[in-house]
Amino acid sequence: MVQRHPRRPRLQPSARGRAVDLHWRTLIIRAGSTGTRFNPLSPAPRHGSVQQDLSAAGGALGFYSLGRAADKRYSLGRIGPSSLMSKNLADLRFVIHAQDIGHSSPWRLWMTPKGNIYLASSGMAGIAKVSFHQSGISRYAFTKQQASARNDENRLMHRWMEPTVPARNTGQFARLAWLAFPTDYLSRNPSEGKAKTARIPPAEPGRATLVEIGLTRDIEATVALGTQAITAAGLLLYSPIRRQTSAFVRWQHSDWQNSDLRMPSSHGLKAYRFLANEPYHPERPFRIITKNHPTDGEALLITELGGCQDAA
Repeated sequence: MVQRHPRRPRLQPSARGRAVDLHWRTLIIRAGSTGTRFNPLSPAPRHGSVQQDLSAAGGALGFYSLGRAADKRYSLGRIGPSSLMSKNLADLRFVIHAQDIGHSSPWRLWMTPKGNIYLASSGMAGIAKVSFHQSGISRYAFTKQQASARNDENRLMHRWMEPTVPARNTGQFARLAWLAFPTDYLSRNPSEGKAKTARIPPAEPGRATLVEIGLTRDIEATVALGTQAITAAGLLLYSPIRRQTSAFVRWQHSDWQNSDLRMPSSHGLKAYRFLANEPYHPERPFRIITKNHPTDGEALLITELGGCQDAA
């Protein structure tokens, strides 16, 4: 896999007159964090309530090229606790994938006996990861290996406090993160896959697949019931992780407003484009991952888009 880790380019005005800096700005911010009910009468809010400020400041998780390996060993359905690695409470690998539509990059989420949750994409493995700690502190930071390679002891890039988990039997949960995968930006080059990877079906064109990570004190049946009330949704993981608290991961299809992006060449880097209607390179071999800058009590929002080099 070829990794792309450009330095911060200068802000340049786009054709629409607003600054575009894909590596340090996010297009979608402020996912709601608490107060969401599992009750079928009040399903989780659609992503339309999340897609708000297209010019708000944020940061990028990474930018890289997808590998060319055509390893497509996927398993369908839900993955339970301790399914892959015995040293962890749970270990989930997932990818948005359909043969005739496209795929995202593979992602991994794992939970440790200490009550910590870690999240990383395959393209950024060994470089940076998101962590939600038992102490309530959430972090986005370089890995120890990357910090050593950079000769930098300060690995932290962003820190915030996770939302408070509501009481049991309230039908509510604390949302830690949303991951958004718009269908029109999925890649079509040969995709990567590992054994026991959950393959999530993409949403219809013009919509997006959302993966939600949350904490709850309610039992699994309550989470499952709330998930069943959402059209086109599924529960991937439910696992006890802390005292009287469990973590869950689920997906759903959502409405989405596409917003094409262009990254101008800068600092010796080539230009890239991320278009919903890509006329020349529909394989979209490059993936960009952006995130918001959550404050205490807010949820992290990650968006992944596929694109290609721009000759312009």
